[in-house]
Amino acid sequence: MPRILLVCTANVCRSAYASALLQEHLMWDPKESWVVESAGIRAVADGAICSMVHGRLDDVGLAEVAFSHVARQIDRSTIASADLILTAASEHRSAVVRMDPRASRRTFTLNEAAGLSKIAVPMQPNGVFAAKTPMHDFVEDLHAARPRLALDEPRGLLRRRSAHAIDISDGHNMRNGDHVHTLNDVRDAVDSIADALRSVYAVEADPGYRAAG
Repeated sequence: MPRILLVCTANVCRSAYASALLQEHLMWDPKESWVVESAGIRAVADGAICSMVHGRLDDVGLAEVAFSHVARQIDRSTIASADLILTAASEHRSAVVRMDPRASRRTFTLNEAAGLSKIAVPMQPNGVFAAKTPMHDFVEDLHAARPRLALDEPRGLLRRRSAHAIDISDGHNMRNGDHVHTLNDVRDAVDSIADALRSVYAVEADPGYRAAG
């Protein structure tokens, strides 16, 4: 039973949205019972999901998921039980590792994991991931590919990369356009990660599923 943990600050926006989308992507696996959870490093207990995320989930038939979400604070036991930990930004990745240094090899930002999955998982000419590895091997491959992530960027782009290029910014309390941009970034990263995981576990995608954009 693979377990994936999504982490952001308050667990009402980025991680809540990512968790709902990723669970929907993976629920079609006939062989595995996936557990996808989320938590925040500074969560307000029982906080409701943000209204924009609620609307997006409602648009793709996940209103019940939005209604049932309650924010929760991350703890060591939740970290220890996760096979893969995906964070919104590097500050959350650092917070996870401070709580449990043993989690460092399996903790990535969403953008980091999305980029690494394209490097670490072999691709066939038709664009289908070739590897069929268990979660442990998949995570180890992601970790081993970390040094290559920046090196694979075009040289000009590499010079312009900020220290936080792997982060998804917190648009929750910003202008509407910034909030939309943040959630689009979450959706795009989750789509890439889900593509890799579905290929690793040979999971068919739901042909009717489309994340709101």
